[in-house]
Amino acid sequence: MFRLIILCLLSLALLGCKSDPYDDLEKQKDGGYAQQDDERLVTAEDQQGPKPSRPDRPVRPLQEDPDVIKDLIGISVDDFHTFIEGQTKAIPFSYTVSEGDAILRIEGLEKMPGAKYDPEKGEIIWRPGYYAANMPLGKVPTGNHQDADPKINSSEYSFDIVVTSSAQPLISRVRTVNIKVVNYRRPLQIENDGETDGLRLVEGQKKRKNFEIKDTDYPDGPFEFYADDIDYTTMVKSDPANPKKFYIDLDPGYGAVKLNGNAKDNRSCRNPSSRCEISFPKKFYVRAPDGHISEKELEVRIRDVRQDPLIVVPKTIEQAGEISFNVDVIDPNEEIVPTVVLVNPITTFGSTPKFQEVKKKADIDVDFRKSMVLRYEDITQEFIGESERLTFRACVMSSANDAASPEFDYCESKTVKVTFTERARRAPVIARDAWNFEDVIYIKRNDTKRVKLPISVLDEDDAIQSVEITKNKNSESDIRWDRVNQELVLKSKTDGLQYFTLTVVSRYGMKSTESFVFEGLPLAWEKNLYMGESQNDKDLGILKQASNSVKIVNPAIMTLDDRLYEERDLLVAGTALLKDPTLSLELVEMVKKVKNILIMTPSLENLPEPIRKEIEKYDVAMLGNLSKQNNSLPLNELDLRIPRDIKLQTPAQGTKVTLEGKLTEFSNDPMTFIVGDLAGSKCSALFSLRKTILNSFTVGVQCVRDNGGVLTLIGFEPGDISSLDPQNQNINVNWVKSLMSGKYLLDETITTTN
Repeated sequence: MFRLIILCLLSLALLGCKSDPYDDLEKQKDGGYAQQDDERLVTAEDQQGPKPSRPDRPVRPLQEDPDVIKDLIGISVDDFHTFIEGQTKAIPFSYTVSEGDAILRIEGLEKMPGAKYDPEKGEIIWRPGYYAANMPLGKVPTGNHQDADPKINSSEYSFDIVVTSSAQPLISRVRTVNIKVVNYRRPLQIENDGETDGLRLVEGQKKRKNFEIKDTDYPDGPFEFYADDIDYTTMVKSDPANPKKFYIDLDPGYGAVKLNGNAKDNRSCRNPSSRCEISFPKKFYVRAPDGHISEKELEVRIRDVRQDPLIVVPKTIEQAGEISFNVDVIDPNEEIVPTVVLVNPITTFGSTPKFQEVKKKADIDVDFRKSMVLRYEDITQEFIGESERLTFRACVMSSANDAASPEFDYCESKTVKVTFTERARRAPVIARDAWNFEDVIYIKRNDTKRVKLPISVLDEDDAIQSVEITKNKNSESDIRWDRVNQELVLKSKTDGLQYFTLTVVSRYGMKSTESFVFEGLPLAWEKNLYMGESQNDKDLGILKQASNSVKIVNPAIMTLDDRLYEERDLLVAGTALLKDPTLSLELVEMVKKVKNILIMTPSLENLPEPIRKEIEKYDVAMLGNLSKQNNSLPLNELDLRIPRDIKLQTPAQGTKVTLEGKLTEFSNDPMTFIVGDLAGSKCSALFSLRKTILNSFTVGVQCVRDNGGVLTLIGFEPGDISSLDPQNQNINVNWVKSLMSGKYLLDETITTTN
């Protein structure tokens, strides 16, 4: 009572206090006092509902000395706490009143399922359930993953500690306690269908291993699966009937184990015993809806299987005058250059034939094939009508061979019947300009390829009577000769090396025979090559969104042979490659062998000199990075634009597309270009960064190459493109799809003065 009297006297002196120091509280409720986030006083009127603390009616502290007010009711508690999903934590607090009994209320716990007040310990105890950190603001966690947002990794909650004194029931003191709940990621388990995490198979064998995902957080997915596909044909696919299951198909072919392998690709069996075998880890990954990635490593063991050497030569040959024909020997495993000899007889048709290797062209690099020519010269007329059987023997190394002292002891023989005929008529001519004898042509399975193969007769009164094609026994491919267009038409239906012979018979029975070799490429053969490091390259992500047919090539660990480039539409390189000048040198040969080129990175200054010269030939110059240009501005002040005559998706009217500058350490400084108007060159600007005409910089160009393909240089990373407007959603993916099409994107029907 003495304290109240003193308080009243103070109020009379300062304000003209009434008998009750709290009578003016309602008059002050619209005054200019700042409300504290974690503490406030509440009047009796505010206490009249189920929720005494109402955010739409903030109540402010009295004007009296705050130390005096705090003496009436005291609450001691920390205002902010961090909780982890699934872990119990207590928030201790204490409270006092100077007069009467304390009346305690805890408000807001209903939004925190499972939270409770322990009066004996004086604390709030809560074990946030799983998904409590994944709830949108204001939403009560239900414990059901279907109500959670996997993109949210932390959520905020709060409750009020409300204390009232029985001696002063017209006022309460409130402290708000704020809680941040952070996500606890429970393990995502990947279980396989066997007891071990291994996979054993032999070359040429296809094998599947099934897996099931057990994810407590998001049991129904959806999940994304992928593998580090560096050198072996691996397919990772989800089970359409069960989103929690997926499988891996491994198809190493017959070239997985290299008897003469290169240490670079780690496939060589250097000290083979009875069986040559290699082993390597194969990693694959599962991405959950919340972005969590789990990996599993599979130990793969592949045993070498040798195939019989192929001897490509017709079974029968009839020739007049000078007998001459080719013999082609191939290692189907594509590992060893075979040996081949004429076994017997040595002397035939009264003479010894010459059996010599055909010299390869300088640009042919095939290390699993040998081409020979057998030729008789000056056979006398007495042998007309006679036949000889010639036997050829081809050998390669077996799996049990010692690489230190190799012996070619895995052999195959083939006999050919050769008949010497009278030179009454000349044989038909098969022109092989488009498919040389030493060439291997590659065809993707189910694709059709047409190759020019003119056939003619030399005698005026002669004509082509028939064209016979004989395939090897394992080939199911369709092969025919189109007489009208003078073309071979091939449709590959079988993977692997295949051969056939084509025999032309003239009206007068004269024959000419040629042999051909091609390889059927797998159905999953990707049409786009990406040069980089791994599946985790940051500039690879947008390519995979734009296309499901991208082959990753890591030049640091892979052998880059001619086969790698076959049937590829596009070569893509980005920051992962160009940031390393030593690796970028590998681009030189690849650019020669792939028709369309797309390079997307600010690190274009590391382009090798031969590629720079090609760019200069098209009258395009790199000016340097943005930061080095006059009138340059910070990246966040510039808009990314496309000219109106470029056939790319146009951003929605009134919206902006920008570069964030955050994808990689190089993203904040794009490369700039200038495009000239050299006669005969065909180049155009694709992208520019611009604020005004004085602050405009070309950051993307495209040129038509001399080979008819398209060279596209982008001085930034498309994965760095950003637009806050939903109307431009996926515009960067759509742009990349267009860039990967291999088409020249300038709309030449539009005239512009940009």
